Amino acid sequence: MTEELKTITSQKESNRFLFTEPKLEALPFATDGKQVMYYDTKSKLAIRVGARKKTYCVMKRPPGSLHPIRHKIADMDDLPLGKARLKADAIVGDIALGEDVNEGKREAREKAKQEKIAVEIQETQDKETVLWLLEKYRDDWLVDKRGGKDSTLKSWDDAVKFFQRRESVMLKLNSVTEKWEVDKTVILEDWLSRPFRSITRKEVRDRFEVLRRSKRARGGLVPMSRTYQLAFKQLHAAYRFVIKRTELEERGDMINPVEIVTDFGYWQESKSRTGQIAFNTDEGPIWWNAVTEYETRNLVAALYLKFSVLQCGRSIEIHKLKWTDVNMKDRTVTYFKTKNGDEYKLCITDYALEILKRLKEVSRNDYVFYYPESALGYIPKDGKQHFKNIFRRGAKLISHHDLRRSWATVANLNELNINSVTRDYCLKHKLQGVDKNYFIRNEPEIMASMQKVETYILNAVVKHKHHCRESSKEAA
Repeated sequence: MTEELKTITSQKESNRFLFTEPKLEALPFATDGKQVMYYDTKSKLAIRVGARKKTYCVMKRPPGSLHPIRHKIADMDDLPLGKARLKADAIVGDIALGEDVNEGKREAREKAKQEKIAVEIQETQDKETVLWLLEKYRDDWLVDKRGGKDSTLKSWDDAVKFFQRRESVMLKLNSVTEKWEVDKTVILEDWLSRPFRSITRKEVRDRFEVLRRSKRARGGLVPMSRTYQLAFKQLHAAYRFVIKRTELEERGDMINPVEIVTDFGYWQESKSRTGQIAFNTDEGPIWWNAVTEYETRNLVAALYLKFSVLQCGRSIEIHKLKWTDVNMKDRTVTYFKTKNGDEYKLCITDYALEILKRLKEVSRNDYVFYYPESALGYIPKDGKQHFKNIFRRGAKLISHHDLRRSWATVANLNELNINSVTRDYCLKHKLQGVDKNYFIRNEPEIMASMQKVETYILNAVVKHKHHCRESSKEAA
């Protein structure tokens, strides 16, 4: 026998001995990072010695297999030697009969793994609150995909407030007087910090019911308008957006709880807006003259309203207009931040050009409608107070958006013969083929059309003044 073979045989023999508890206690822990196996000469028991602990186990080759399996019995400190021997012999007998003694261990490991995954999923879901849901919708859709317009983000901000903790004064309709009166005060709990999956359909319905009978912040005993519905529309869209992106990763179908509002037919249809000033009647000229009178009190605000009519523009497009957007030489204005996200260029008509020249004289910053009363340096977009002041001067009370409808009504008159596509371009409607390239191809027609509308408006004002003078003469 060679020396190398004698060494291997000697090592094997040294690992086989009659187990006694003192001998096992005396076995040194592994110091080289490798576990060492020792075998009992009295039974099928073995012990695996690692760097920090010693473990009872058995090694046995199942029938028909070339490789032995190892099965853990227990840590040495947890089981007496005698009981370990009995267990070892029983396990070896089971293996000899072809039983899978490690199946239970595998099942236990798999169960533990699934429990750990379930805990991790639950922890993640607990962090995915209603506020997280709304912010995900805002960041990934409203901002990244839709451009994050100021008006859209403001609507989102307003919507979030309806899901905070809030106190709502509910109203009820008196059947005798047919007037609203206070019913009760309800505290709506905070939803923003709750996991969005925990919100139920019933909770959505109950909150919706409270809000639709809640007193508005201003305006007396009157239920709030559709603002709360717009908040639920945002929440509904946020659920739909996130569910589409997560339901494939989770078992079972996720439910959009806001669907209950649709199921019960709670959505209130928005009222079609019809407000405008008619320049084919005295209403339009009276309004225009009131704005002209208002110039002596607030020149920039008055010119802002007139320019908005002549440019048929939305407040969000005009109030922050910069001088760099205006080319007075070419007589064009470029609108970059429009409602539909496209860039539009419009012509500057004669009177609109005079307005810009007057504004240039008083401007002190980069904005066309320089407004020192505002910390931002430009005029607020809605101008509600200015419309009220003009109303006090005898004109009709309208909103800024009514100015676009007023322009459109004039542009629709048959006598002006304005092409419908050109009209829609000026109104910045999103139609196929109506874009900045349309302006390049049709600038003369656009200029002529806008000038027709301006001339019609100014002629109406002149005719009204003439009519008023003639009426005064007849009265005298």
